[in-house]
Amino acid sequence: MFRHLVRRLGVWGTSFLITLLSIIISVIIRTIISLMINSGESLLPDIMIAAAIPLVIAPVFSLVFVSLLKQIDDAEQKNSQLVDELQTSLAKTKMLSGLLPICASCKKIRDDAGYWHQVEVYIRDHAEVDFSHGLCPDCSNDLAAQIAEMKKKSVNS
Repeated sequence: MFRHLVRRLGVWGTSFLITLLSIIISVIIRTIISLMINSGESLLPDIMIAAAIPLVIAPVFSLVFVSLLKQIDDAEQKNSQLVDELQTSLAKTKMLSGLLPICASCKKIRDDAGYWHQVEVYIRDHAEVDFSHGLCPDCSNDLAAQIAEMKKKSVNS
């Protein structure tokens, strides 16, 4: 409830309200005490003292207190946004885990239903990953050697 008041009135408005309430409470308490002790004397000096003390002290303490509450509220709001972002990211993340049965020869992967799929297809379907294909230097050299050998055979034939 107090945080709602701070949000609604702001730091200065809430501080002013706390100061005003402190003065009113202090004056009421001081007046009651003065009436009990000094039955016939003037209450004006006691009321002025009762109003002056919170007028000096309350604004400082209320400003500090309300500013700290505002900082806590801002930090909680930022924390809540970060938690929402993390939960959204976590929901989007798909993880591949466990054992993957893979063929030692052709490298196809067996799914839970017993069907065999190419590695690229299986990973794309289960990990939200797309592949781009290329040749590593070793395979590129091997392929070039195979092509050269095929050309040599076709020339000789």
